[in-house]
Amino acid sequence: MVVRIYTTSGRLSPTAIALGVILLAIGGAVILSSLALLLVLGVGAAAIGAGTLLMRRLIGRSPAEGPARRVRDGLDPSLEVFPSEAIEEPRRGTRSQLPPSSKDE
Repeated sequence: MVVRIYTTSGRLSPTAIALGVILLAIGGAVILSSLALLLVLGVGAAAIGAGTLLMRRLIGRSPAEGPARRVRDGLDPSLEVFPSEAIEEPRRGTRSQLPPSSKDE
Protein backbone atom coordinates (compact mmCIF):
# COMPACT_ATOMS: atom_id res chain seq x y z
CA MET A 1 0.00 0.00 0.00
CA VAL A 2 1.42 3.32 -1.08
CA VAL A 3 0.75 6.36 1.06
CA ARG A 4 1.41 9.76 -0.44
CA ILE A 5 2.47 12.47 1.92
CA TYR A 6 1.98 16.09 0.91
CA THR A 7 3.97 18.77 2.63
CA THR A 8 4.00 22.52 2.41
CA SER A 9 7.12 24.50 2.24
CA GLY A 10 7.71 28.03 3.40
CA ARG A 11 7.68 29.16 -0.23
CA LEU A 12 4.32 30.03 -1.83
CA SER A 13 3.79 29.37 -5.48
CA PRO A 14 2.43 32.13 -7.72
CA THR A 15 -0.67 30.00 -8.33
CA ALA A 16 -1.49 29.87 -4.61
CA ILE A 17 -1.00 33.61 -4.29
CA ALA A 18 -3.23 34.28 -7.29
CA LEU A 19 -5.92 31.95 -5.90
CA GLY A 20 -5.83 33.75 -2.54
CA VAL A 21 -6.14 37.15 -4.20
CA ILE A 22 -9.08 35.94 -6.31
CA LEU A 23 -10.87 34.55 -3.25
CA LEU A 24 -10.36 37.81 -1.36
CA ALA A 25 -11.70 39.78 -4.33
CA ILE A 26 -14.79 37.56 -4.56
CA GLY A 27 -15.44 37.94 -0.82
CA GLY A 28 -15.07 41.71 -1.03
CA ALA A 29 -17.47 41.84 -3.98
CA VAL A 30 -20.08 39.86 -2.04
CA ILE A 31 -19.77 42.15 0.98
CA LEU A 32 -19.94 45.31 -1.14
CA SER A 33 -22.97 44.09 -3.07
CA SER A 34 -24.82 43.20 0.14
CA LEU A 35 -24.05 46.63 1.60
CA ALA A 36 -25.25 48.27 -1.63
CA LEU A 37 -28.48 46.27 -1.42
CA LEU A 38 -29.05 47.42 2.18
CA LEU A 39 -28.40 51.01 1.12
CA VAL A 40 -30.93 50.75 -1.71
CA LEU A 41 -33.54 49.26 0.64
CA GLY A 42 -32.96 52.05 3.15
CA VAL A 43 -33.28 54.77 0.52
CA GLY A 44 -36.46 53.14 -0.81
CA ALA A 45 -37.99 52.94 2.67
CA ALA A 46 -37.10 56.57 3.32
CA ALA A 47 -38.71 57.59 0.03
CA ILE A 48 -41.90 55.69 0.87
CA GLY A 49 -42.01 57.25 4.35
CA ALA A 50 -41.44 60.75 2.98
CA GLY A 51 -44.15 60.20 0.37
CA THR A 52 -46.56 59.04 3.06
CA LEU A 53 -45.86 62.09 5.21
CA LEU A 54 -46.23 64.39 2.21
CA MET A 55 -49.53 62.78 1.23
CA ARG A 56 -50.89 63.13 4.78
CA ARG A 57 -49.87 66.78 4.82
CA LEU A 58 -51.55 67.37 1.44
CA ILE A 59 -54.85 65.79 2.50
CA GLY A 60 -54.81 67.64 5.83
CA ARG A 61 -54.35 64.81 8.32
CA SER A 62 -51.57 64.85 10.88
CA PRO A 63 -49.24 61.83 11.08
CA ALA A 64 -50.24 61.27 14.72
CA GLU A 65 -53.87 60.57 13.80
CA GLY A 66 -53.12 57.25 12.13
CA PRO A 67 -55.30 55.66 9.49
CA ALA A 68 -58.87 56.84 9.03
CA ARG A 69 -61.36 54.68 10.91
CA ARG A 70 -65.09 54.38 10.74
CA VAL A 71 -66.94 55.26 13.91
CA ARG A 72 -69.47 52.64 14.97
CA ASP A 73 -72.35 53.22 17.32
CA GLY A 74 -72.39 49.72 18.78
CA LEU A 75 -71.08 46.22 18.37
CA ASP A 76 -71.10 44.61 14.95
CA PRO A 77 -72.97 41.28 15.20
CA SER A 78 -71.13 39.88 12.18
CA LEU A 79 -67.86 40.07 14.14
CA GLU A 80 -69.08 38.02 17.12
CA VAL A 81 -67.31 34.74 17.77
CA PHE A 82 -70.23 32.90 19.33
CA PRO A 83 -73.83 33.17 18.13
CA SER A 84 -76.30 34.74 20.54
CA GLU A 85 -78.04 31.39 21.24
CA ALA A 86 -74.85 29.92 22.71
CA ILE A 87 -74.44 32.90 25.01
CA GLU A 88 -77.94 32.55 26.45
CA GLU A 89 -77.47 28.88 27.42
CA PRO A 90 -76.01 28.38 30.90
CA ARG A 91 -72.46 27.14 30.78
CA ARG A 92 -71.39 24.04 32.60
CA GLY A 93 -69.51 24.75 35.81
CA THR A 94 -70.91 28.22 36.39
CA ARG A 95 -71.15 29.53 39.92
CA SER A 96 -74.90 28.81 40.18
CA GLN A 97 -74.33 25.09 39.51
CA LEU A 98 -71.41 24.61 41.91
CA PRO A 99 -72.04 23.39 45.46
CA PRO A 100 -71.88 26.13 48.11
CA SER A 101 -68.42 26.76 49.48
CA SER A 102 -67.38 28.00 52.90
CA LYS A 103 -67.06 31.55 51.51
CA ASP A 104 -70.77 31.65 50.53
CA GLU A 105 -72.03 30.85 54.05
